[in-house]
This record gives sequence, structure tokens and C-alpha cells, in this order.
Amino acid sequence: MSDNLIMSLYARVPKRGSRGDVADQMRHIIFIILLISISYGCSPTSHTPSAELEKGTPKDNTVGSVTELTGFLALRVDGFGVVINLSGTGSRDCPPAQREFIVKYLRGMKSRRELNKPYDLMTAEQILDSTSTAVVQISGLVPAGAPKGAAFDVEVRSLPQTQTTSLQGGVLLPCDLRILVAGSRGVLAGQRGAIATGEVFINPFPTSSRQARKGDPRRGVVIGGGRTLYDRKLELALLQPDSRVASLLQRRINTRFQRPGRDKVADASRNVVKITIPEEYRDNYRHFVDVLMAINLDEHPGRQDLRLRELSRLAQQEGADYEAIALAWEAIGKDTLGYLEPIYKSDKGRAAFYAARTALNLEDLTALDTMVAIALNDNHPDQLQAARVLGRFCGDPKAIRARSALATLLNQPNDRLRIIAYEGLRGAADRRIRSYRLPNGMLVEQADSQAGNLLCVWAMNPYRLVLLGRDWRCPNNVFYEGENGLLINAGPDAAEFAITQPLAEGRPVRRTCPLNVEHLVATLAMPPGDVKEKIFLRGLSFSQIVGILYDLSVTEKVIPAVFYLHRTEDDLVN
Repeated sequence: MSDNLIMSLYARVPKRGSRGDVADQMRHIIFIILLISISYGCSPTSHTPSAELEKGTPKDNTVGSVTELTGFLALRVDGFGVVINLSGTGSRDCPPAQREFIVKYLRGMKSRRELNKPYDLMTAEQILDSTSTAVVQISGLVPAGAPKGAAFDVEVRSLPQTQTTSLQGGVLLPCDLRILVAGSRGVLAGQRGAIATGEVFINPFPTSSRQARKGDPRRGVVIGGGRTLYDRKLELALLQPDSRVASLLQRRINTRFQRPGRDKVADASRNVVKITIPEEYRDNYRHFVDVLMAINLDEHPGRQDLRLRELSRLAQQEGADYEAIALAWEAIGKDTLGYLEPIYKSDKGRAAFYAARTALNLEDLTALDTMVAIALNDNHPDQLQAARVLGRFCGDPKAIRARSALATLLNQPNDRLRIIAYEGLRGAADRRIRSYRLPNGMLVEQADSQAGNLLCVWAMNPYRLVLLGRDWRCPNNVFYEGENGLLINAGPDAAEFAITQPLAEGRPVRRTCPLNVEHLVATLAMPPGDVKEKIFLRGLSFSQIVGILYDLSVTEKVIPAVFYLHRTEDDLVN
């Protein structure tokens, strides 16, 4: 019995002080108690699938309703490593325990010839004693359910009570990250769970809207620098142990996901079911888990049509739980397609999007026309998500209309829509996306867009600078003073930027470049130096350059562009 019905019955009980006598009140109360006892005294396993559907939810009698997924939590990993290529901002300090470990590790890298100049000519002790290096502590979270080789961000921090002043421009040498287990003797004794390496990104943006101060230069992030060494093990633990139910779970899961010649997806052992992520879901393992937990446990073939009809009805109701319904559709599999087509072809609202997305997930490309129409409809509430779905099909020769739609969206005034369109076209290696690397290793990508200039810092793996627009010329009459004595200026009548950057012992190097963003970025990434005196510096790092671009576009209003920081996938659709 629903709580609403109980409350409505309770409302009929005469209140104290009303004309109803005590006997009537007692009869009503006893009647309600009996109804509650009948309702809540029933065993949940006695519910038939049709009764479950009448509840108005697709989540009952599913894998997720009888099991708990274990192993699907983020896993912390930690370690120690060395950041190199610092401009005198490192430290010789290192606690004895970490120093012994790092020396041994560096010797191993030298023997394998994994160190570049000038570190390949130095001993392990000399490397640690250089102010161009710093020993750092590293930590990261391996994503829940991540398969072997999955990338994740890691945080690096200079060790406390050392003289390191900044990790800006540094590169983390390859190092092990370990899993701390109960009873282990610290990070160095833990089990290897991941490796990490890459350029350190120091937050170049103000820490708050009220504060101009930027992030602590002694800590940073290696974007996508972590890599898992093993598949995360997933298991379904039954909420009420029952070997019969475990066998049913194995059967239902393998029926849905098993491919000929492949390993079993589900393997039941007593009251636990071990799960192996199918190969086709390894890049989208979170979605696999969502579909897995939505699989219905009723094996009766005649009741599947009943469930599908009820799901179609629920999808047409106002305020429907579309995500749950879509997962229930997809969990059934391709038998759903005949029910989805009428919805995505006739409905104009949210149900059409979810029906079309499910059909596409089930490899039915006939739903692309509906998805294209939604992505091009500025008034549809799921426009952003539809554009994102189209990006998955840009590389399919049968889905030319998906690529054409994204090319159209690249010129829309909605900045998030433009970024989604760019990402989809990039994934298909579309010729509209021009990509090149600068001397400092920084990746820059450009695409023409008629909707104005959008300067996007892509702080995800692979990190990059994205320029969407056409005219990237900057005005003159500019004076900008950055960190470490960097100067960028252009007089009222100047045709070029003048860039001044100090070198060793205060000797500056001066360069010029045209008044546009592309040339400015390339010049800042170029190693400056004095050829005669053989004094050189590396070009500015990715985080240094994007910090300058932020100042010039947001604070100084020099760069004619909207500045956008893309940090997570959810930034675009939420």
C-alpha cells in the first residue's frame, strides 16, 4: 500500500473533539492497522513483475535491487617522485627514508636509459642535489571500475620543510603509485596500483572572485598523468545470500552482454557474482555498470512485452524519470527497438531524445535523424546532450548527417554547444579541426567559427588550448607585466608585440611577434636564448601560457575572446 493511500485513510479518522464517537474512531484505527499489516507484511519476493510495473518505477526486480556492487569506489593511490626541469626553484632537501628510495629508483632509470639530457649525464645523487629538481609527494584517485590503462589526474606537492619554492614548468618523472593497505608500513610499502608522469599544471587562475592571488606554486596537477596497472575487480554481492539467485544473476547478465567467443561477463560463485567489463564498454565502463544494474530478473518471455509497454507508458508521463526508463530499455536489449521507434519518431519532447539515444546505444542508426533534429533545435531541453551523442557517430561513414549537424553547431552563439561540436568533430579527425604542437610540447587546436572568438583551456586529458573563431588579431596600446619579470607591450602605433623575458643573472631577451593570439602563444612557447653566450631557457609551460591568456582576455581585455575553462565532461551539459 502506498504512503499516500494510508495518509488519505488516516485523514478520514474523526479528529478528537469531532462528533464521531470513540467506537467509530477505534474501528477506523483498527481498519488502518490491518491494511498496513497486510501491505507491509507481504514478502518482497512474492511480487510479480506486473505488480512491480504498476508501482510506476522501472527499478524494481532488477540486478540493482537485489545486489550491492563492490569494487566500484574510487581508490586512492600515493607515492613519491621527482619533478625535473625547474628553473632554480627546486630543493636539495629530502628526508632520509624518501631519499634512499628515490636514489634507488633514479639509478634504475639511468640503467634503462630513461633519462634525457642533462640528467642522463648526472648521478642519482647529483640529480637530487640540483635546484632544477624537487622530490614531491603524489596522490590520485583511480576512478571507480576503471580498467587497466585508464587515465586519471594526479596531484603533486613539494615535501614540507623543504626549500622548494615552485613546481612551475616542471615535469614529473615516471613513478609508481601505491595502494595503502591496513597494516602496511607507509606509502613505500604499499602495493603498486598505478604509474604517473607528465607536465605539472600549476593553477594560474585567481583562487576566488574576490582574490587576485593565484594557486600555491608548490603544488599542482598532472592532467591525465596517472595510468592504472590493473583492471578494477567488480563483484555483485547479494543483499540476501542465495545461490539460486546468484545463478539467475549470472544467466541474465550473460544473456544481455555475452558475445560469441568472448569470456563470460558474469561468473557466479556461491553468493557472489564476479563481473568482467566487456571489451566494447571499456571506454564507457560507467555506463556499462548503469545498464548492468538495470537488468530485469524476470526470465518469463511473455512478460517482456508487458514491461516494454509499461515503460512506453511511463515515458509519456509528465515528470517521468527518463534516465531510469532509458536504462531499463537498454538493459532489455535490441528487443526494445520496435517500441522505441514510434516514440522517437512521433514525440517532440524529452521522451523522443531518450528513446533515440537508447536506440543509438543499441546500434540502430535510424534514430540519427531524430537526434540531429533535437541537436539543431535551440528550444529543446536536451539539445546539448543530443549534440554530444552525435559526436559519437561522426566517424561512422553511415552517419554523414551527424558530422554535418555538428559543423552547423560550430557556428552557433551558444558557447557550450560550440565546444561540444568541436569535440565531436575532433574525435572524427574532421578537417575543420586544425591541430599542431608547439616547441614546449603544448597542443593547440583551431576551428573556424562565425559566432565570435572562444578561447577554451581544455584542462582534461589530453590537455590543450582550443581557439574557436576567425579573427584573432589583438589591439595595440598594450602593457602587461607578468610573473618573473615577463613584459608584453605594444605602443599605440605598434604593429607587433614586444616581449621581454629575463634570462640567467638578470640578462633579458627581447622578441617580437605579430599582434595576434596564435603568434603570441607560439612565441611564448619558443625557448628564448642568447646564441652567442649559449644561454637558453625552455619555453613557458602550458599553465604559464594559459595564465597569461586569462589575464589578457579577462582582466586586461586585450584578447577579443570569451575565456572558457573546460575541466570535466559534466561542465558542458549541466
